[in-house]
Amino acid sequence: MPKFFYSLTSDFNSHIRKIEELDISTTQSWIQLQEETVELPQWIQSLLPSEGDLVIGFEIAPSMCIWLSKHGIPYMNFFVHPVRFLPDLLFAVSTNNNAISKVLHRWSFQLDCAYDYANVLRALCIGDIADQAFIQSGTAMFVGQTSNDASVIQAGKTVKVRDYCARIQELTAQCSDILICPHPLGMADQMIYLLRNLGRGTIVNFNSYSLLSNENIKLVLTLSSSLGVEAKYFNKDVHFLLGEPLRPGGAMVASDANVHSLGHSILSVDFWKQIFGLNRLIPKGNCATSEFKAPNLFRSLFGAWAYDQLDPILRRKVSVQSTVVPPRPWKQINYNNLRKQVTTIDFRSSGNSFLYTCDGFHAAEDWGTWVDGCCAELIIPSEAICQPAFIQFKLQAYVNSLLPQQHIKVTVNKQAVTEFFISLSDNQPFLINLALPEQCDNFYLLQFEIPNAKSPQELGLSDETRKLGLGFIEAAFIDM
Repeated sequence: MPKFFYSLTSDFNSHIRKIEELDISTTQSWIQLQEETVELPQWIQSLLPSEGDLVIGFEIAPSMCIWLSKHGIPYMNFFVHPVRFLPDLLFAVSTNNNAISKVLHRWSFQLDCAYDYANVLRALCIGDIADQAFIQSGTAMFVGQTSNDASVIQAGKTVKVRDYCARIQELTAQCSDILICPHPLGMADQMIYLLRNLGRGTIVNFNSYSLLSNENIKLVLTLSSSLGVEAKYFNKDVHFLLGEPLRPGGAMVASDANVHSLGHSILSVDFWKQIFGLNRLIPKGNCATSEFKAPNLFRSLFGAWAYDQLDPILRRKVSVQSTVVPPRPWKQINYNNLRKQVTTIDFRSSGNSFLYTCDGFHAAEDWGTWVDGCCAELIIPSEAICQPAFIQFKLQAYVNSLLPQQHIKVTVNKQAVTEFFISLSDNQPFLINLALPEQCDNFYLLQFEIPNAKSPQELGLSDETRKLGLGFIEAAFIDM
């Protein structure tokens, strides 16, 4: 039975049904395979080839690479190269085999020219930079990532930006300002959390490459984003909080590997003849010697976020009307916006809840927002509400004949304040008043625990895998 690995679980899960129809069994997710273990499951061992063969893969988990090396199996691990503004697509290839590494070195693409292409982008971004007049000299820029980015998954868990707030504060202490650039596809709550805890800065929605072209931005910070690799070619000081993604020992590459940059050579017959000849997978004489012209692989990735960012800039070079970059789900948010007094928090997709939701919340929907899992957090600056106050929550519980009741426990600033039940017989939406403490220095941290949350899949009702328990519709602040 064929088996295979996958990394982007959220994208992949939607295709599981089609794969099952093809009678192909799926494997554990990237997150599970990233767990720090030397021994991998038996099904992986039965899948892999014997000693003397060669494993070629795309974004193989570092733990599996360690297992391959332990058993003397050479591998070539491919990644899309993090420098994306070059004329065509590059690949980074890591290997644990010295002979293969020597071949890769001979075919390697020299990245010195990336500085020249960065200068071209700067020239094309002059108009954009003029619109960024508010950016002060000596500004720092924090680049966000998605929660399913393989390089932010460590020891089986997604690394949180919130765990690095103190370090970011330290690194930016001498910077005049901080710009926070979220990824449009995830971890939105983490960016708001960062803005709150830094106590200054602005979340912006400018094109990322136009920001890198701005000379007033001196420092780029990121967990492990590829944009940090590219920022070096724009002469920025760069700090990776988790380590540079494609360096040996980093989040993506095993420590015993060598990494090389490859261009069109991966489509060369002679290249693969040299690789395969080293490992006796095919006789050297059985390869065709003809070459063929490579297609423009770069264009094939338009639709991916980074390439959508590049597309409208690069098109200016040939005076073609730019395509519209999909807008990020952000307004320009300054720290002072969080301190403005509000009367309600609206958890619908058109509402303002993204300013206050933190861990545990799903993306907002037309009706409101589900908690995904057994706990969720709201963080509200004390300056944003009148004190003392009650919050009246309008809630919706996931209850049915198989799960007739949800138990909810609530703490405010780590102090237990109430617990209540929502049953199948209760009216929905369900209203609950929550008293806020009179004294609070900076923020109210509201934590909701829903121990009985279940997914419809667990209950055998549907294929929905989200662990549902409590849904938020609205929160209104009531003066007393």
